[in-house]
Amino acid sequence: MGKNITIVDIAKKTGLSLATVSRALNGDDRVREGTKQRVLEAAGELGYQVNNLAKSLNSSTTNMIGMLIPDITTPFYGRIFAECEKQALRRGYVLSFCNSFNQLKLETHFYSHLLAQHACGVIQIGGSLDQLTIPAALQKQIRSTAEKIPVITSVPVPDTQSCCVFVDNEKSMRTLLEYLISLGHRKIALVGGRSNVRSTIEKRRAYGQILKANGIRKEIICEGNYGQEDGYRAVKKLFREPDPPTAIIAITDMCAVGVLKGLNEMQLQCGRDVSVVSFDNTYIAEMLEPGVTSVSTNYEILGEKIIDILVDMIRNEKTEDHLDIPVNFSIRRSCAPAR
Repeated sequence: MGKNITIVDIAKKTGLSLATVSRALNGDDRVREGTKQRVLEAAGELGYQVNNLAKSLNSSTTNMIGMLIPDITTPFYGRIFAECEKQALRRGYVLSFCNSFNQLKLETHFYSHLLAQHACGVIQIGGSLDQLTIPAALQKQIRSTAEKIPVITSVPVPDTQSCCVFVDNEKSMRTLLEYLISLGHRKIALVGGRSNVRSTIEKRRAYGQILKANGIRKEIICEGNYGQEDGYRAVKKLFREPDPPTAIIAITDMCAVGVLKGLNEMQLQCGRDVSVVSFDNTYIAEMLEPGVTSVSTNYEILGEKIIDILVDMIRNEKTEDHLDIPVNFSIRRSCAPAR
């Protein structure tokens, strides 16, 4: 049986004190980044493994953070999780993934499960939080969890001690719409999204306000879901009308895939006959032909803010809800001046 590697071995290899090695392995901000990296590299070379079970027996929590998202197969949520995981590791924490499949019962279960596993914090993005009224069972679970460990959510949850990090949907919609209007488009359709989902409601509200502010009276909204088929069906419907739009805003990049498919079948060229933009700015928008102009929150900064605020809460440091996350706007070949 091989030797059990301890922090003593890491200290000998690096020439650092046991206290410094311990702080570095636990992500203590008092340790310089260069020293942390040196310790982590030495730990990797020696095959050191943190004994989280022993740590949890000696304290009420571990260095594990639970993150609830509704669907890991959605590029938007996958990207947010990846950025949060990257930032958590940077701060010395491990992110535990909880996929709720958009089921309230699983969401409430995960809060109880993470408490039982001695998680030091919980993050929830989307899911039942995106409903117009947050379900009472989830609100109760968040309230009781937040009394014990820090909780961060993607929308404000009333009557709880949770903190909120927002995605500014109005700012994203303004970025897309003002770009299309600057190209001369006046007939702009918003495709996809359900009227009972908070983020969609915020986008539609901003859509109407921005059109009105620019003297455009006609709103063209196609209700649907968020996938490829929804974009496809919407395009087929829109272009059966006598006065179709010259530009389309897809509610997600996946919805834009269906929009382009529908346009191709009707022999309409995206970026020449019809301009198309979308939300989320994932790899899908970049891979489409032509590449689709798309907007999203800045995922890197969002992940950094979520984890930094949660770590502040874990350490009982002052923090507050955060809103000012910049957007990423990528202009590709899917748009052209209105004819």
